[in-house]
Formats: sequence, structure tokens, C-alpha cells
Amino acid sequence: MSTPYVPCSCGAGCPYEDKNSDEPCWGPVHAVDEIYSEDDWWWIHACEGHHDKADGGEYIKETT
Repeated sequence: MSTPYVPCSCGAGCPYEDKNSDEPCWGPVHAVDEIYSEDDWWWIHACEGHHDKADGGEYIKETT
């Protein structure tokens, strides 16, 4: 059984929560990537269940 979904200590949730009902959120949310622009930067967060789905803030859907 997966551990419950737990927001990051900074309060951020998993942005991939509603992307695929076959891949529910579970486990703690962590910063998994950072994105830079010319003027700013920000963290991309994901739960443990989706940490490998985050690619520069874009959701990677598995293909079979």
C-alpha cells in the first residue's frame, strides 16, 4: 500500500495530481527540478509517485 500524499514542507502540492487517474499521487512532495528564465527561477514539485513524471514542469505520460 502506498503512503498517503503529503504536501512539501514549503506547502507546495503535486501539480500532476489530476493528470492520470491510473497514477495517483502518493508519498511526500519534494522539489524535483528548477526552471530558469532570463529574469527568474522557480521550483518544480512532485510527489514520490510522480517524481519521474516531471520534466521541466511538463508531465511525461508513459507510452506502452
